[in-house]
Amino acid sequence: MKKFLLIFSLFFLCVRENLLAQVNVGDTPISWGIKAINDKIVVQKSFPIPDFDALGKEDIQDEKDGIPPRFGFLNRTSINLITSENKVAEEKEFSIWKIEIVCPQALSINFIFDKFWLPKGGKLYIYSTDKKQFISTFTNQNNKGTIKEIRGFATGLVYGDKVIIEYEQPIGTDINAIINVSGVIHGYRYIRIPDDINNKTSGFGASCTTQVNVNCPEGDNWQDEKRGVAMMLIGGTRLCSGSLINNTSQNGDLLFLTAFHCLGPPAISQQRDAVINPNLDDFNFWWEYESPDCTNPPFSSPPQGRFTNGGTVLANNTDTDFALIRLDPQDNPLMANPPVNVFFNGWDRTNNQPSGGVGIHHPKLDIKKISTYNITPIENTWCVPNPLNYWQVKWVPTVSGFSVIEGGSSGSPLFNSNGKIIGQLFGTYDCPWVTCPDPYHSENQKPVYGRISASWMIHPVLGYYRLKEWLDPGSTGATSIDGGYYSNCQSNLTIVDPINIFGDFQAGGSIHSSNTIASSANVVMKAGHYIQFLPGFSATSGANVSATIGVCTPRMIQAPFRQAVDNEVPSVVEQEKPELKLYPNPTSGNLNIEIKLVEAGEVTFRLLNLVGDEIRQWKTQFSDKGNYSLETSLIPYPPGVYWISVSGKNLHFNRKIVKN
Repeated sequence: MKKFLLIFSLFFLCVRENLLAQVNVGDTPISWGIKAINDKIVVQKSFPIPDFDALGKEDIQDEKDGIPPRFGFLNRTSINLITSENKVAEEKEFSIWKIEIVCPQALSINFIFDKFWLPKGGKLYIYSTDKKQFISTFTNQNNKGTIKEIRGFATGLVYGDKVIIEYEQPIGTDINAIINVSGVIHGYRYIRIPDDINNKTSGFGASCTTQVNVNCPEGDNWQDEKRGVAMMLIGGTRLCSGSLINNTSQNGDLLFLTAFHCLGPPAISQQRDAVINPNLDDFNFWWEYESPDCTNPPFSSPPQGRFTNGGTVLANNTDTDFALIRLDPQDNPLMANPPVNVFFNGWDRTNNQPSGGVGIHHPKLDIKKISTYNITPIENTWCVPNPLNYWQVKWVPTVSGFSVIEGGSSGSPLFNSNGKIIGQLFGTYDCPWVTCPDPYHSENQKPVYGRISASWMIHPVLGYYRLKEWLDPGSTGATSIDGGYYSNCQSNLTIVDPINIFGDFQAGGSIHSSNTIASSANVVMKAGHYIQFLPGFSATSGANVSATIGVCTPRMIQAPFRQAVDNEVPSVVEQEKPELKLYPNPTSGNLNIEIKLVEAGEVTFRLLNLVGDEIRQWKTQFSDKGNYSLETSLIPYPPGVYWISVSGKNLHFNRKIVKN
């Protein structure tokens, strides 16, 4: 192994990862530190084992009918947490209510609350009995209604068959919390559909073996767009896919595009729509559920993710099978602790599209995948109602496999080669669905997407049935917009890292800059009070630097760069591939970078922050192909998360680095 030592400066954003973290304030129950309370026997509510054989037969029929796949059985119930029976402690400073939920043989448990209201100071916790999995901590910030008009709530998953719900409240609180569990979901599949429903030891990974993880080489050009795509839990039991989508006001409105049929047909739940029943309190959205690289993680190390809860249907239409949801502001990815690094995807509503693009989705409840096409999308000619309202494309083999769409992919976005959404998945008219097709005989997969161009003005008047009012609220007439990351205003900002390409900085108060700016960089700074250039600041001749005093306004920041998408599909013929490994990751000290080069040449290393801003760039010349080991120390830097981009001739990787 050839060995180099690279020492570089990293700017990390603070992060605290839970196994399945929901939007919360991030502490732990008081009772965990009090043995007498922690050991006290609590009320236990048990539910019967579902009929797995009957569920399996229903699920097979659901897949044939195109109904979103199910992972859990809903036990309807009514459990009031705040009762004297459930109270386990009343100390000088707080009271505690606690209950244990048991679902024998369950692989996971999650909850639906029809009544959820917490007073100020109250904290609700949900965790496994062994305390290894912890969804914490819900507060009055998660209330969706008021004490007079209480609304519901839904939680993410805790793996296992026993779960604790615990609530603590300060003594002297004027009004007790109102917490009523209306649904306990017995998970009988690990967010996946195994071939054998009784094979409960198998984990995620039920989609076709030819599926391509979003962090394979095919996803290198789509690292921004993928961050807008999420899995959607429908009524706590079924799943679809969808994406955040930008609007012309660029104001971070939490708009989520999916398929109308993902809102739940009457056969599986109450029908939801924008007019009659827009409330989605029992819906969850699962972000960042993906493999960190091209390989599938082992069952013992499932990928992490974060749940957010709730939304309202703004518009929908069966003629193009679209639904537009506004995620609830009380519980959204930008408020998470830490914030979910979501991307508001751009869109294109024209009928003339460039050739090539991808679909990003969660097939069969699996981790995030990417499908590739290389044709110009055409108006649909296959067997669907209103065929001209839909795009049709054809997937193609790529270097990592052949990614198709499957149950659970419904509602996922179709991107053109410019990285803009042009439609959402209706389904596939394989008549019936193809099961893991041969990569060399892909003609049987017939994906059909409702066109944004058709959904735009499909109804002549009412915005409840079209996209125009929501994606272009200012009536600008735009036919397409870029995606971006939403940036709130900071009070004060200090810039210390070098800028080599571009930087866009603003603060409500002051900006202090002690960094270097390369000659090729474009930098914009705007502060409400003053901008100060401190010792260490320098701008090389040729750099374009703008510094102004002005009002800071939250806005959308575009991704700093997007490499041109190569519409030529890589050959499926086996060939030597470059490789990149980072370990240990997470790390509290040194980070090792192992890189395999298949040819000599210059390699460029870039460090990007969470919103894609380039912080540093350096180049290394390698005189020969082969394996190289690079080492760096992260000890001087604070805990956080960052992205490293490595590129060269026939070489491109994006990887996340986490420091504890």
